[in-house]
Amino acid sequence: TWLGYFATTGAPGIDYWLTDEVLHPPDTREQSSEQIWRLPGGYLTYEIPAEMPLPGLKTPETPRPLRLGSFNQLQKISDTCLELWGRVLQALPTAELWLKTRHLDDSGVRRRLEQRAARQGLDPARLRYLASTPDRVSHLACYDQIDIALDTFPYSGCTTTCEALAMGVPVVTLAGERMVSRMSASVLTAAGCTDWVATDADAFVQRLQSLADLGPRNATHRRQLQARVASSPLCDLDGFARQFATGLDQLVQRVVTSGS
Repeated sequence: TWLGYFATTGAPGIDYWLTDEVLHPPDTREQSSEQIWRLPGGYLTYEIPAEMPLPGLKTPETPRPLRLGSFNQLQKISDTCLELWGRVLQALPTAELWLKTRHLDDSGVRRRLEQRAARQGLDPARLRYLASTPDRVSHLACYDQIDIALDTFPYSGCTTTCEALAMGVPVVTLAGERMVSRMSASVLTAAGCTDWVATDADAFVQRLQSLADLGPRNATHRRQLQARVASSPLCDLDGFARQFATGLDQLVQRVVTSGS
């Protein structure tokens, strides 16, 4: 078992779970019916779309609030996540939180989210919404509207995290104890951005504050990060293919020699 499912299968016919050292560190307490097999350099790769737009945001002519954002699916915005984001907004009293997911086009869904946010100590007046977009290019271009992306918890992002980084937007994640809470941590590690991986709520807020001190990001900042990510192991398709093939060869040899 490998990509596309984020827990043990519980199936006795599945022998191995292909993962990596960030998703399942040596001291992991996550239980699985499969044997954990860690791929070197990360468990996935990201191919930057050929139509990926260049960041187009210019330095604002007049000061504006720092824009935090999350384009993750609404289902991932748990109460725990809202409480954590509320702490961030309390630490950054002038920042705004911009959300984008198609479900939030509905006013009733937005109202229910705001009610949940208020119960978790997040002021709904700090929320902003971006409308859903018809295609990937226009969706990716919306990253020009935010400065820092907030990952969800306990179900972290994956593709969303890759897309934000590829558009030059830093992502801060809180790495939990299970794979489902560590996918963004794995992506950020492969991209060479481990400074944005927090291991507890206090560290999550502190990392946001450190990035916020840099102020709104301009096109130069974004393109520097975009180039750095593009040249990182996260986007090295050929290198990942070789590592993956080597890992499978090792598994085959292990079965041949030991029968397990």
